[in-house]
Amino acid sequence: MINSLRPRRRLIDAYETVKLAGALTQSNGEDTVRRFQTINGKWILVLLLAEGCGYLEEYPDPESVFEATFNTPPGPNISSLQAYGRGFRDNSYCYLRFKISSADFSSLTANGFTPISKKEYQDETKGSITGPIPTWWNPIQDSPTVFLHSTSFHPTFSQGRAIVAYSPKTRIVNFYWDGID
Repeated sequence: MINSLRPRRRLIDAYETVKLAGALTQSNGEDTVRRFQTINGKWILVLLLAEGCGYLEEYPDPESVFEATFNTPPGPNISSLQAYGRGFRDNSYCYLRFKISSADFSSLTANGFTPISKKEYQDETKGSITGPIPTWWNPIQDSPTVFLHSTSFHPTFSQGRAIVAYSPKTRIVNFYWDGID
C-alpha cells in the first residue's frame, strides 16, 4: 500500500509546485493550475490503466491452498485433498475438502472455532460465501454432524471468518475461509 501511495504523493507535490509557480508569477497562474489539473487527471487515468485494479491470483494447486490456509503443507494424515482459492490485493478466500481422522480434525480446529448448528451452518453458507463455489464443494452431501464457525481464523489478514463441516463417519472435512485487510 505504501508503494501505491508514492505516485499519488508525487502528483500532489507536482500540483503544489505548479500552484506555487502560478502564484509566484501572478501571470496566468489560474490557467496554469487548470491546465495542470487536466493533465494530472489524464495521467491518473493512464496510471490506473497501467497499474490496473490489482491482480486476481489463483493458488496453483490444492497443496498451496492448504498451506496458505494452515501455514503448513498437507502431511500424510491428509488424503483426498481438493482445494481452490483466490486472492485479490488485500483479500482472499479458499475452499478445501479433504479426509482426516477425528483426532487430527480436533487439533486442526482446536483454536478459535465454536460449534454451530446445522441450520446456522446452512444459513451461513447460503449467499454469504465469496467467489464461485467449486462443483466438488457440497458439504451437506457428505453428511456432516460437526459444524464449526470462527471469526478469528483468517490467515495473514486482519479480519475474516471460517466455516467447517465434518463427518466423523466418512472423515471428510469441508472448510471455507475468507479474509480481508
